[in-house]
This record gives sequence, C-alpha cells and structure tokens, in this order.
Amino acid sequence: MRQNNLVGAGPDFYTPDCKDFIRLILTGNDDKAIAKYHPEVQKQIGRQKALNLFAEFRQLCGELKTVDLESMEVKFDSEGQGENIELTHLVQGTKGNCFVTTTFQLAGMKFHIVGLSIKPTDVVPGQDAAVPEPPKP
Repeated sequence: MRQNNLVGAGPDFYTPDCKDFIRLILTGNDDKAIAKYHPEVQKQIGRQKALNLFAEFRQLCGELKTVDLESMEVKFDSEGQGENIELTHLVQGTKGNCFVTTTFQLAGMKFHIVGLSIKPTDVVPGQDAAVPEPPKP
C-alpha cells in the first residue's frame, strides 16, 4: 500500500486551518468562513445552509475561549488510499462546549475543507460534569 500525503501530514498540519475556520465562524466572519470551503462544496450546501449552521454554532458556544484537538481520523477509499481526514476539536465557549469535526479532502494540489459538524458536549462552562449518584442498597 502506498503512503498517502493526507496521512503523512498529521494533525499539526490541519489544526491551524481548523482553528482559523472556527474563529471566523464564532466571530461572525461568515463570508470568510464560507470561502474556506471547497468551491464545489459551497455550491452544494448553499450559502443559507452554511449561515444556519454557523448561527447554530454561535448560539451553542458563544464567544471562543479555547480549541483543543480531540482526535484525527483518516477515511480510506476502496484502494486503501486516504480519502478524507476528519479532525475533531473540543471548542470551549462562553455559552457552552462543542465537539467540532472539520473534514478535509485533497483536491488538485490543495487541501480543502469539505465538511463541518457540531455536537454539543454535556459539560456546561463553569460546572463540573454531573456525577451520577451511586445505587441505593
């Protein structure tokens, strides 16, 4: 199996782009954030769908506090070549915390953002995670 450049780059290569993308969204720079998507993805999802996702993210997270890498996953095609890379970051904000997954794909000679998903965590900023009570005898 051949080594794929997507795999060899590692999370340090992609994380700055993820952080910039997240920062643009949470500071309301929607046009610049949309421009980070691959042009074909921009056409497919449309401006309004992107704006709705960005607004939901801002509502869940508030102002950006921190972004920390949680995981990186390479999705392979049927020939075992790296097809997509997904980086998941824990984004902590003033309103809430979210797991944000940014998907990259190599198109031409450039890595492009082709996907974004946001999932709220169960932890509220300023509070510890709820610990269940032990069962009663």
